[in-house]
Amino acid sequence: MQGGSGALGDVFTFEVEGVHRSTQRVTAFEPGRLLEWTVEEAWLSFVARPDEWRGSRIRFELAPLADGRTELTFTHLGLTPAVECFEACSGGWMFYVAGSLRRLATEGEGEPHRAETGLREFEHDLLDAHGAG
Repeated sequence: MQGGSGALGDVFTFEVEGVHRSTQRVTAFEPGRLLEWTVEEAWLSFVARPDEWRGSRIRFELAPLADGRTELTFTHLGLTPAVECFEACSGGWMFYVAGSLRRLATEGEGEPHRAETGLREFEHDLLDAHGAG
């Protein structure tokens, strides 16, 4: 990741080499409650319209629960079944948000993407299923 993401207005770029690159601006930031990124630039290697994420919003909402835990609601606004990357992108978000981020929050260790290790098997599978691998 290049850039910052810790304050309103920050801009950062995330890239999975050869597959995905996007630049986001932090457009909502309420610590402990809400974080939203607006995708300003996007490139997806495996779809006909590589910039289809452009203008979409990635939103993380936190809500305290009565038992002291916190509920996270994740939404990628603009990523709908009508978008070509829906299946592959939804699968990626499931791994990284419902899997890795959840494990980081509950167990102290997640599975973030690391450029030096390349794509994971599930990512190859998603791309292959999409006819892009």
